[in-house]
Amino acid sequence: MASHRIFLSRPTTLSVAQERFCTALGRLFVAYRLDPHTVGTQDFTHRSPLGKVLEVMNTCDGACILGMVQARASEAVIKPSTPAERSLTDVVFASPWNQLEAGMALIRGLPLFIICEAGVSGGVFDDGVADAYIHRLPPRGREKWIERTAFVESLKAWIDDMNRALPRGRER
Repeated sequence: MASHRIFLSRPTTLSVAQERFCTALGRLFVAYRLDPHTVGTQDFTHRSPLGKVLEVMNTCDGACILGMVQARASEAVIKPSTPAERSLTDVVFASPWNQLEAGMALIRGLPLFIICEAGVSGGVFDDGVADAYIHRLPPRGREKWIERTAFVESLKAWIDDMNRALPRGRER
């Protein structure tokens, strides 16, 4: 099995439960010889963070987009002053960096693996937007959930996609 350097799009500041999940996911990545890189966590810069994202992503074989709740709103108006306007209650948002980094990965043609918390939606977290299944985290038991056969087999399929995307004769 090839080892792969992957771009991990995730917030740098997490709740205790989110951090626990990220630690468990990191252990799973290591078990499958995946080497995750996140700007602001392992990779740093003194210049533009977006430039650093591109620099790091250019060395990666795939990207995992981890949509963790970073903001909550008790009320929100979506598409205000348009015919599609609607009011929502109890809305959650992931980091806007997830959208930027997912777009950059898509443009580079990197295979995506998408995981998000309940309620996170929009852009790459909407079904059918990216050519990737969206894994929606359960509210509890996440560390065990990623050990389930369905999740692990999906992870292996993503690794296979990265293997197929490598230039002939190149294996990490």
